[in-house]
Amino acid sequence: MSNVAQVSAEGRSISPGIDGGTSWQNPAFDPKRRSIFIPATKSSAIFTNLPADRVTRAANGYLVGSGSSQLDPPTRKVVAVDAATGIRKWEYVALSGPGPSNAISGLLSTEGGLVFGAAGGMVFALDATTGQEVFRRSLGGNTKSPPISFTLDGRQVVLVAAGRALFEFGL
Repeated sequence: MSNVAQVSAEGRSISPGIDGGTSWQNPAFDPKRRSIFIPATKSSAIFTNLPADRVTRAANGYLVGSGSSQLDPPTRKVVAVDAATGIRKWEYVALSGPGPSNAISGLLSTEGGLVFGAAGGMVFALDATTGQEVFRRSLGGNTKSPPISFTLDGRQVVLVAAGRALFEFGL
């Protein structure tokens, strides 16, 4: 853990950055495969400690402490870990792009062995055992909410919100 007192006017590189790690988007659990699927972002940023009169807001609107700037575009991932040991099983690299609108939504795990998520206006499904992408569709709108699943007329469906629309996919 870094010491905040070491941040200076010149800045200090911190990883994960302001747009990194895992935070409010929900993970998913698969009891059959004993796996936890975590939406995460790999990033780094330079944080600076400046006098209040020299602080400016970044283009994306973030203002943390005195200021920060993203070093590289963030890498969006789904990380599967063993629920008992925490050992990484696989990692899926999703769509990348600047800004929080491309962050991975929360995740949904199904008993049939699929993990659903959305990022950058795309919905995707992964094989829960291998992390291989088995499905991807462009939805044409911002995707921030996690997919949900329920039974409709005797069949399982997955719903994904994108922009002002709701998309239904049958399993």
